[in-house]
Amino acid sequence: MDRLSQIPAIENELFTATDVFFKTFRVGKILKQSNAYKAKGIQVVFIFQYLFKLIFAGRSLYMDLKCGSDIGPRKDAFYR
Repeated sequence: MDRLSQIPAIENELFTATDVFFKTFRVGKILKQSNAYKAKGIQVVFIFQYLFKLIFAGRSLYMDLKCGSDIGPRKDAFYR
């Protein structure tokens, strides 16, 4: 098995682990208590979790947006 075929499996484990972390430590509730909110659109917890996953996956937001990832939010959501 080559290294490239292992990358999606490792990322799936990483994403599952971050989902468990966010649920266990109630990060969404902490963000609400910190007055982190948006008026409309994608929830703040989803954006925060997406950035969290990018960091641990070793990718940058710039490259993720440049490569045309359809999974995540658009650039404006991150900057707001």
